[in-house]
Amino acid sequence: MSRIGILISQRIFADCLRQRSPYESFLTYHRFAKREGLTPIFFTIHHVHFKKRTVTGFQYIEEQNTFKEITVPIPAIIHNRVKPVNTKKQVEKLIRTPGITVFNQDNRLNKWKIYQELSQFPEIVPYLPKTELLSVNNWRTFQEQYGVVYVKPLEKSLGIDICRIDQQESKWRMIHSTGVIETYPNPELEIQLERKAENDEFLIQQAIAVQTIHDQAVDFRIAVQKGDNGEWSVSGMVARLGVKHGIATNLAVGGKSKKIDEVLCDLKIKDIQEMKEKIQSLVILAAQKLETTNPGLADLGFDIAIDIDEKIWIIEVNGRDLRITFHQAQDFDSWHQTIQKPMQYAGYLVKKMIQQQQENPKVCLVTPGNLPVDKAGNGSVEICSRQITNHLSTLLPVTLIGVDVNHSNQIPARQMNFSAGRKYYRKQVTKYLLQNPNQIIQFENRPIWMMNPPIQQLQGKKVLFLHSETYIKPPYINPKERGKILKKYDLILVNSQFLRSRVIAMEDSLSDRCHVVPLGVNLNLFPSIHEPDCQQNRILERQKRNLGGRPVLLFVGRIIPQKGLHHLLEAFVEVVKQEPNAKLLIAGSSYYGKEIETEYLKKCKQIVKSCVTQVEWLGYVPNDQLPSIYQLADFLITPSVGNEAFGLVNLEAMATGLPILSTSVGGIGEVVQDGINGKLLSPDILSKRIEKVLLHWLKNPQLLKEMGQQSRKIVEEKFSWKRVAEDLKSHYQMLMRGE
Repeated sequence: MSRIGILISQRIFADCLRQRSPYESFLTYHRFAKREGLTPIFFTIHHVHFKKRTVTGFQYIEEQNTFKEITVPIPAIIHNRVKPVNTKKQVEKLIRTPGITVFNQDNRLNKWKIYQELSQFPEIVPYLPKTELLSVNNWRTFQEQYGVVYVKPLEKSLGIDICRIDQQESKWRMIHSTGVIETYPNPELEIQLERKAENDEFLIQQAIAVQTIHDQAVDFRIAVQKGDNGEWSVSGMVARLGVKHGIATNLAVGGKSKKIDEVLCDLKIKDIQEMKEKIQSLVILAAQKLETTNPGLADLGFDIAIDIDEKIWIIEVNGRDLRITFHQAQDFDSWHQTIQKPMQYAGYLVKKMIQQQQENPKVCLVTPGNLPVDKAGNGSVEICSRQITNHLSTLLPVTLIGVDVNHSNQIPARQMNFSAGRKYYRKQVTKYLLQNPNQIIQFENRPIWMMNPPIQQLQGKKVLFLHSETYIKPPYINPKERGKILKKYDLILVNSQFLRSRVIAMEDSLSDRCHVVPLGVNLNLFPSIHEPDCQQNRILERQKRNLGGRPVLLFVGRIIPQKGLHHLLEAFVEVVKQEPNAKLLIAGSSYYGKEIETEYLKKCKQIVKSCVTQVEWLGYVPNDQLPSIYQLADFLITPSVGNEAFGLVNLEAMATGLPILSTSVGGIGEVVQDGINGKLLSPDILSKRIEKVLLHWLKNPQLLKEMGQQSRKIVEEKFSWKRVAEDLKSHYQMLMRGE
C-alpha cells in the first residue's frame, strides 16, 4: 500500500492518538484510507527529519489495535490539517520539499485576500457582502451606507475578535462575540477603530439581515472538498445557531449546530431542496474560482447566510474545516464524508502520481565523477551521458550529475556540477539524491554505487548503464559479490549484445533485467565529407597541413595495448614501402586528457622509427575538435585486440563518412558491417591482415567512397542520439509499469 501523510497540530496530537480528540479521528482516517489502498502515517511537523527526508510518525496496527511509532520516508502525498503559527516556516519547508505534494497547503486563509479574489468573478460578486480593510474613512462610508457593520480579523477563526457595530440612540454599540457590549460616542469609537486598523489586520464588512430563530442568528457551514475524481463537491451541510441576541454562531462562542433540513424547515424556506441546491452550486463555483489562484486547495469550509429575502450570501471561507459541527449536529454521514473525501482525493493523487511517473518518470544520470562532462571531455562515458541528457531531456525531466558540467540554457535539463575527488564526489551525490527524489536513478558504468547503503535506501528505481565489462571484474568488484551487487539494480542497460552476453555469462540470473541500448553519435557535430560544404572544408584543411592529395590513414583512441595500435604500426611500416605517399595520423594519449609517455607509447614510436616523417602523433584531442581530424582522413583503423564492448570512435568516423577497418572482437561487429562500410579482421596475425587490406584499399579510392557513404547511411538509420533517448524512455516506462 502507498503511504499518505496526515499532518496534525502538535497541540492535539497526543489526544488524537488516544482517540480523545473532538476534532480528529485517526481510526476513521485509517478506515477510509484503507479503502483507497493507502496507509496513513500520522505526524506533526516536529516529527519531520528534513536532512534524511524521513518522518517518525504513527501507523495504526489493526492486529494489535494500537498505533505504532515508525520511521519512514516522507510520504509523497500529505493531507495538511494544521494552521501553523510558530511552525509556519517548517510547514512551508515541507511544502517546498521536492517530490512531496501537500494538499491544503495554506489552511490559514486571509479573509481580505479571499474576498479580493472572489470579487474578480462577476458571477460571484452578487453573493459577497461589501468588504474593505478597516480604516476610519471606510467606517464612515459603511455606517452611512449600511448602518450596521461587522469588524473581523483577517486571519483568526472560531469567532475570535469579531464585533458588530450599530447605533443605539446617540451612541454606538460595539458588541463582541463573547457577549461583551461597549458603548462609545462617535469620536471615541473612531479612536478605537483607528487602533484596530493600525496594522491592516481587520476588515469592515456590511452586516447582513440574516434570518433568525427565537432571536438566534442562523448561518450554515458547508464542507466543500475534492474527492476521488479530483473535482469539488459538497461533503456536508449543517446549520449553526448563535446564542440569543448574539452576533456569531461559532461553537467556540456558544453556538450550536443542527441538521440543515430541520433548521431550513423552522425558517419556513419555501423550497428547501431548491435552496440547498443553490447553496451547493454557489460554493462549488466559488471553490473552483479560488483554486485558480490558490494551489493545493482541497478542503474548504464556507460560512453561508440566508437573509430575510431568502438571498444567499458568502460570509466567509475557511481552510481546514474542523468538522466538529457535523459531529455535534449528529449528522454522522456528513461527518464521515468530510474525512472520507480527503482520503479519496489522496487516492486520486496517488494514482495520478503513479501514472505520471510511469509515463514521464523523473530521471537522474550520475556520471563516474573522474572525468569532466563538458562538451570537450574525451571520456566515452561522459560524452554519452552528455548526449543522452541533451536528447532525453526533450522527452522526460532529467538531471545530469558530474564534474565540470558546463551548463547550457539550450538543454532543458537540470545540471549539477560537483567537486572532483572520488570519496567527496560520492558523498555530495548521495546527499543530493537523498534530498531530491527521482523515479529513475541511472548510474553510468560504476556498479559499485550500489555498495553504498544510503544509495540502496533511496526511493526510485536504480538503473546501471554499463559501457564495458571493466568495472564488473577485479580489481573493481569481487566476483563473489558481483551477483549480489548487480541484483540490487532494477534494470541493467548495456551498449551491445556482446556486452549483454558477457554479463549473463558471469551472472545468468540477470538475463531478465539486462537489456541492450546501442549508443549514438552526434550527426551535426560530425558532418559527412560527402556533403559539398564539408568536402570543401576538408580540401582546405588538408592543404593547410600539407596533406594535399595524399592518402591519409587515421587512428583514434587511447594508446594502450588493448587498442592494438602496435599492430597497425607494424603494418604501416610495410605499407609505406609500396605506398610512400601514405600518411598516418594518430589521435590519442595514454590517459584521458594527459600526455604521459608510457613504456607502451615508447615501444609504438620505436616501431615506426624508419618512417617517422609519415606518422604524425597528434596527442590528446578534445572531443569537440575531433570532427576536423576525422575530415582529414580517408578511413579509420581501430585494430582492437581487447573485448571492445562498442567502439564509439567507429560511429564518429562513420558519421563523417569514412570506411572502418577494425577487428571482429567484442561488439564492434554490431556497428561496423563487414563488406558494407568496412572490413572486420580476425585478431590473429593481425599486422599481416591489416597490411593486406590497407594495400588493397589504397589502390581502390572508389571502393572507399562507396563504403564511406554506407557508413553515413548506417548511422543515420540506426545510431542517432534521438533513437537512444526514445529507447531509454521506453525501458524506463516498462520498468515503472513493472513489465
